Amino acid sequence: SPYSNYSLSFDGISNLNLGNVQNNNSLTFSTWINTTSTNASIWQTIATNQSAGAGYRFQYLFSNGNSVILHDLQHGGGSSSAGQTVVSGFNDGNWHHFAFTYDGTSNINAIRMYVDTVEVYTNNSTLSGSGIAASTSNLYLSGGATSAFLVAKFDECSIFNYSLTSAQVLEIYNNGRPKDLSTFSGT
Repeated sequence: SPYSNYSLSFDGISNLNLGNVQNNNSLTFSTWINTTSTNASIWQTIATNQSAGAGYRFQYLFSNGNSVILHDLQHGGGSSSAGQTVVSGFNDGNWHHFAFTYDGTSNINAIRMYVDTVEVYTNNSTLSGSGIAASTSNLYLSGGATSAFLVAKFDECSIFNYSLTSAQVLEIYNNGRPKDLSTFSGT
């Protein structure tokens, strides 16, 4: 059975301010998302703490019948790393586990995105910088500070200060059933 029958529900006009959450090197952002959004007019935010030339964001767009997920990391000094990928069925009204990992380097494969444990994106070239420039913005879930809101439900949102391995992402996925992460060992 699922860990919890409760989730955060967002109506497309609000977000959740998670406060000042800084990860300046490696990180993993993990959450369960349930959406049926077909908004093709604006990138909708899954999570962001971007401010001028700093921080990171993960966004969603429905385009030409496809779900597209984007990431953008700001390394500082005008350097950034961005990428996007098409994910089939992401907006089907079912729960999907999304994980973004970054190992803090500029290496090939430093960035990975997973949906339901499937690696859907990895950077295939060296990044233009490393680390994440410290942001002055708080971390927001389901929208930026004032715009790009996503109509969705979120559950088990987690941020780790290290890059999870594919085996750890699989452990969190737990055969498609969210689980209590307070005892997650990271091994």
